[in-house]
Amino acid sequence: MNLQLGVRSQGDRWDAQVWARNLFDNHVETLIFDSVFQAGSFSTFFAPPRTYGLTVSTNF
Repeated sequence: MNLQLGVRSQGDRWDAQVWARNLFDNHVETLIFDSVFQAGSFSTFFAPPRTYGLTVSTNF
């Protein structure tokens, strides 16, 4: 689950956003594929760990 919440000034002079990716820090396999050198085995890539931040921008 991803989340993004933001606030903007009335005159659009500035805005601020709080965001998170992989909010619950779930280990999700994003891609599963056959391994090259071992028949019958599989490899996988996992989703990135939880990240979060704050973005602030201004217009002038």
